[in-house]
Amino acid sequence: PPPPFPGKAPDTTVYPYPWNKPREAIGLERASMEDIAAAARERQAREQLESTMQQETGALPLFMRLRIQARMDEHDQQKGIYIAALKWRDFARRELPLLTAVNDRYRIHLDRPMPSVWSWMNASGATARHFADLQGLSERYNRLPEYTDEDVELLSQDIAIFIRAEMSEADEAAKDLDDYAYGRQLFAAGLRVAEHLNLPPAGAEKFRRHKLKDADLTAGVLQMQDDRYWCRRLKRLAHRWREHLQIAFGDVGRAASVYCSKKQISEWETQRKRTREILKQLEFEDEDSGERISVAAVYDSSVSNPALRRVELMTRIGGFNRIAIAAGFECRFYTMTAPSKYHARLHYGPRNHKWDHSTPKDTQQYLATLWQQIRADLARDEIQV
Repeated sequence: PPPPFPGKAPDTTVYPYPWNKPREAIGLERASMEDIAAAARERQAREQLESTMQQETGALPLFMRLRIQARMDEHDQQKGIYIAALKWRDFARRELPLLTAVNDRYRIHLDRPMPSVWSWMNASGATARHFADLQGLSERYNRLPEYTDEDVELLSQDIAIFIRAEMSEADEAAKDLDDYAYGRQLFAAGLRVAEHLNLPPAGAEKFRRHKLKDADLTAGVLQMQDDRYWCRRLKRLAHRWREHLQIAFGDVGRAASVYCSKKQISEWETQRKRTREILKQLEFEDEDSGERISVAAVYDSSVSNPALRRVELMTRIGGFNRIAIAAGFECRFYTMTAPSKYHARLHYGPRNHKWDHSTPKDTQQYLATLWQQIRADLARDEIQV
C-alpha cells in the first residue's frame, strides 16, 4: 500500500507582490474547554487549601504560619496544587498537632473566663473598659513569639500600667485595713493579672499559704508595678516560646541544628559581640597607682572565657584521675541523658513519637532532680560530694 499522506503539501505559488502572500490570522490562542475547566479546578483547590490552612493555623504565631505557607508553596510550585494538598493533609495529621500542643502550653485561651480583678466590682462602664484592656493585653501576649524587643517593651509597659490601675482600685477598697492585710490585697490584685498572663511572681505559692513575709510581700507588689521586671520576663518567655515551636517544627536536631535553632544561635552571637564591644570600652582603675586595665582583658584571662573554662574542666578531670589512681580506685566519666520522652527527634533525624512536648527547661529540671537523688544516695553511703 502507498505510504500515509504526510500532510498538507507546501505552497509553491509565486505571488507577484509581498502583500499578495497569505498571512497567518491575527488573534489569540483560545484554550480548549478542558484546559479552562482544569485551570478552574486548580484555582478552586488552591483557594480551598489556603482557607483550610488559615483556619487550622490561625492560633500559631505569624512566623510559624509563614514557614508552613512557604513549605506548601514550594510543593505547589514543584509538583502542583494537588500534591501540595496531599502534603498539607500529611502535615496536618502528623506535625500540626505537635505545634498546636506546644503553642497551647504558652498562649492565653481567649475563649476561657477572664480572671476576676478588683476593678470589675465597680460600675459596668469601668468593668467593660478594664475587660477590653485585659482582652487587648491577652491578644498581644499571644503574639509574643513574633514580637521584636521594642514590641515586648511596649507590652511590658502596658501590663505594668494595667496592674497599677488594678492595685489603685484595690487601694480604695482596702485603705481601712492593717498594713499586712493591705499589702495582701494589693498583691492579690496584681497576682490575678500575672497568673492570667501565665507569669506569676516568685512568692505566689507562699502567698496562698499565708507564709509570705512582709518584706517579700512589699517587694512583690513593687515588682509587679515595674515595667522593667515584666520586660525581662517577657523577653525570656518569648525566646523559650519561639525555640520550643522551632523544636517541634524540626529546626533543632541532627539534620538541622544540633543544640538550638539557627535563629537562636544568631541572636546569641549578636549579643556576644555587643557585650564584647561594651567590655572593650570599660576599664578598671587603681585609685592609688592610677594603673588601668581593660575589662575585656580581665574577662579573657578568667574562667568566663570559654576556652579557659574548658582547660580548667580538663585539668580538674585529670586531677581527679590522678587522685583516684593514687588511692587505689578507678576514675570514670559518666554522661547523663534524659529519657526518650524529652527528645523531639530521634538521634538519626525523624520525629520521636514518644515526645511529650517537654521543653529544654523541663529536661534540665529532670537532670537536676536526678543529680539530687544521686547525691542523696552517695550521702547515705557517707560519700560527700
